[in-house]
Amino acid sequence: RDVEIRNRLQLAALQSTDSAILIADGDGMVEWMNPAFSRLTGYSEQEAMGRAVGSLCKSGVHGPAFYAELWDTIRRGEIWRGEIVNRRRDGRLYEELQIITPVKDSFGAIHHYVAVKMDITEQNSTARKLSETEARWKSALECGGQGVWDWHLREGRVYFSDTWMEMLGYERGDV
Repeated sequence: RDVEIRNRLQLAALQSTDSAILIADGDGMVEWMNPAFSRLTGYSEQEAMGRAVGSLCKSGVHGPAFYAELWDTIRRGEIWRGEIVNRRRDGRLYEELQIITPVKDSFGAIHHYVAVKMDITEQNSTARKLSETEARWKSALECGGQGVWDWHLREGRVYFSDTWMEMLGYERGDV
């Protein structure tokens, strides 16, 4: 009875998480997925079950060497973590942080893989926009002959632009 309750609790947790979770057999065929996987990829359970994992979301963005390294890692029994660009059922690309864990039996043979996927498309887009904005501001200030310094209180560091140091007669290593 306690095992049954624990199994129901674990299933409820897996079903309710916002992270997409996929379980594949040792050959990479889909055996189970949670609702978040459907929301992320657009594939229904009926469409995904029994299919090769690589046939579902492969974007064509990454080359064969990328996938070879990924599969080599998990086939060695190691956890693979990384960012990957995948394709939704409707063809739109998305970026995800993915963790693939090989599951071994008591003899050490891999019999399943568990993939946890988190959509990071918006986060990466925001980071790229912030980086572009920062570069534009830096360029505008430097090209305009403006010296800039910035004090990051929480991090305990200070930034001085090249123009600021030049204006005050400092070299890069002096500050």
